[in-house]
Amino acid sequence: MSQRARTERGQATIEILGIIPIAALILGGIIQLFLVGYAAVSAESASRLAAREYSKGASAGAAEAAARAEIGSLFEPVVEVAPGNLSDDSEEPAVGDGTGLDDPVSARVSVKVPFLGIGVENLNIRVTRYTVMPRTED
Repeated sequence: MSQRARTERGQATIEILGIIPIAALILGGIIQLFLVGYAAVSAESASRLAAREYSKGASAGAAEAAARAEIGSLFEPVVEVAPGNLSDDSEEPAVGDGTGLDDPVSARVSVKVPFLGIGVENLNIRVTRYTVMPRTED
């Protein structure tokens, strides 16, 4: 066996062990971005469902329960349904803008984004979406 072959033994193993933490961080970042996007889409869908149910004549409690069931408990949803426009004018509604509607109803859904960080317990990042719809008689 040559002198060079003996001195480079195990080099590939050390290089792979050095890459594993970097790859794990990149994968964790990708998963975290996915969770943020999924939380936003879930909040949007739940707010539309709650506004639609409430606009069709369901009670506020039933509409809020339907939205919570749509999301599930992982995202710790906070749902609010009310007549009128719940917007504070800092966000754009999912459907309509509340103007020109005779009797609008709206729903606001806020969900907590799960965080993958180890050792970080109380990182409270929330995504909020709301929807304004006209009242219907369906």
